[in-house]
Amino acid sequence: MAGGDPATAFFEYFTFLVGSSAGAGAVVSLLADEGTPIEPGEQIMALDHVFARLLDGAREAGTVRADVRLDEVMALLTAVTHGALAAGWPDDLRHRTVNLLLDAFRPR
Repeated sequence: MAGGDPATAFFEYFTFLVGSSAGAGAVVSLLADEGTPIEPGEQIMALDHVFARLLDGAREAGTVRADVRLDEVMALLTAVTHGALAAGWPDDLRHRTVNLLLDAFRPR
């Protein structure tokens, strides 16, 4: 996505991460249940870096509001991902929720 269209890459990556978290969440949950420590460390920092680049590109393309901050994006990504996993959202609810959230990032 880094080489994709900056106008859409931010939205596509956000959607991909929330959608793919269902499968990854099951693996993380199983590992945690077995006592394997889960420490995101460098992966979270790398994700911040990727989202910072995608967010900057989307702002420059005019598809994300100028006042949207990276910490807000990461907080919302975390909340939606955890909410979808914890409540077992069906695909349709996850898609609708992500679309509503992403719409809030767009300029008015």
